[in-house]
Amino acid sequence: MPITTPNFSTSESLSSNNLVTFSDTSTGDDILLTSRRISILLANGKWLDTGGVESTTIVYHTWAIGDASVEINLLTKSTVGLVTVDWMTGAVDTYTKTILCEWDLYDYVFLFGLLSTQTSYPARTDNQGYWQNSFKMITNLFQSEQAVELMDDLYSSQASLDRNFYMISKQSNFF
Repeated sequence: MPITTPNFSTSESLSSNNLVTFSDTSTGDDILLTSRRISILLANGKWLDTGGVESTTIVYHTWAIGDASVEINLLTKSTVGLVTVDWMTGAVDTYTKTILCEWDLYDYVFLFGLLSTQTSYPARTDNQGYWQNSFKMITNLFQSEQAVELMDDLYSSQASLDRNFYMISKQSNFF
């Protein structure tokens, strides 16, 4: 019986934000399939490899057909990618599914750190720009998520996350 609806989902590890799990949520079963492969296109036109390395040539991550899910060390910051999974029969891609995916836990964990600091040291919020910059980060997260969920817009979503990454990288200037 062939796969009637090829599909997959992704999730980011809360304890290790660099790890992304890909789960096959397809319906149907094709006993002739031999493997799966994953490719991730970034907003800058490069391909995402393990450890957050970007490549100018396409990179495939192998996913064994017998495994319902696979965990890959992919991220160094919050990232949006156009993820394509190919279900392979030998060297032939028998089924293909592409989904725009967002992994933004790096930003959420940073914001939670701000909340924790604020709770233990309330005077920190008196710093010039603390609230304004916190709200900028939250707004960027909201805009990034909306760009993915409602507009299927890889570039605007990543631009929002990149603004947050800049603030995280230079946090002593903002918080």
